[in-house]
Amino acid sequence: MAWFKFGSKKVADDPTPVTPQRLEESLARQNLAVSKMQGELPVYYCFFNGIPVMFILASDAFAVVSAEMRPRLPVDREDDVLGWTTAFNAGNHLITALKKRDADGIHIKAEGGIFIKAGLTDAQLDKQLDLMLKGVLPTIDRFCTEFGLTAG
Repeated sequence: MAWFKFGSKKVADDPTPVTPQRLEESLARQNLAVSKMQGELPVYYCFFNGIPVMFILASDAFAVVSAEMRPRLPVDREDDVLGWTTAFNAGNHLITALKKRDADGIHIKAEGGIFIKAGLTDAQLDKQLDLMLKGVLPTIDRFCTEFGLTAG
């Protein structure tokens, strides 16, 4: 067989659309016990050491892995948090840190995106989810360490 013939290629090796079912299966393969949120978008969540993590099929082209810290800083630390997120984002191409403000104070979310428009194989989807988790969780931990907070 010539090198350019793909007769031995398996169907499972072909990228396929990332559906809610495939996302659930990938999360299960990673031994993650997730719950599904009710709403317009397929959103699954779980907790890592008290840190809430969401897996969102944002569109047919994009999936998001998002972790959000629970402890809040006082509003008067907003400029410090903005400075930290700006510096973090300037040196990072995989994960984005977002400054958030609510009634309880200032905190961050760490998010990573997975492009899924062309479809992914199971191995690719598993790897991308793993990479995003290995990005968002340390980002939350790094922020909490910097500001003297406990992540969970």
